[in-house]
Amino acid sequence: MELTAAVAAGYTTVDSAYDIPGISQWLDYINLMSYDLHGAWESTLGHHSNFESNYGDTKLATKFAAENWISNGAPANKLVFGMPAYGRGWTILNGGNQPGDAANGACPGGPYMYSEGYWSYYEICNALNTGTYTTVVDPDLGSVYSYSNSANVWMAYENVETLTDRCQWIKEMGLAGGMFWDTAMDDFRGQFCGEGKWPLFTAIKNCLNN
Repeated sequence: MELTAAVAAGYTTVDSAYDIPGISQWLDYINLMSYDLHGAWESTLGHHSNFESNYGDTKLATKFAAENWISNGAPANKLVFGMPAYGRGWTILNGGNQPGDAANGACPGGPYMYSEGYWSYYEICNALNTGTYTTVVDPDLGSVYSYSNSANVWMAYENVETLTDRCQWIKEMGLAGGMFWDTAMDDFRGQFCGEGKWPLFTAIKNCLNN
């Protein structure tokens, strides 16, 4: 039998809530929930799983989250890096479409999950297929977002490209692997994204196994 734990990524929580060396000696795997750094509970646009930085703050980033756990005593070969198969979305306020711009709460729910501010990857692809969205792969964030001024929606998420970059880093760091929240939100039937079935999961599986 194995003992695992899902743990927080935000450094303020980590620094105050965990005895990292203490729990690391007993856990077989430490599953890092490296997502939900931002959401529509905030009044500004933000990426929930940005890798490199948070608009200049390198501590509020998923890369730093993993490095922070390791530097504080978690063995790299026990750390499992979390990746989202969903996006966090806002309603655009006053036309702002850059990270950090003002927002007006959660965007409407998607057509399948009906969850405000929370879209599956296949719902995101479904929206992108309308041709009304602009997609930005932001090198400062190391992540991707799309927005539609006509729909008043701004959506932060990860795609095959950004998650493949994560996978290469996971291998370089010698981490235990990756996990998803969750594969049911991937394009599991291959209907919407034009990338085959389970494109996010498949990209990571193939990368980790090569």
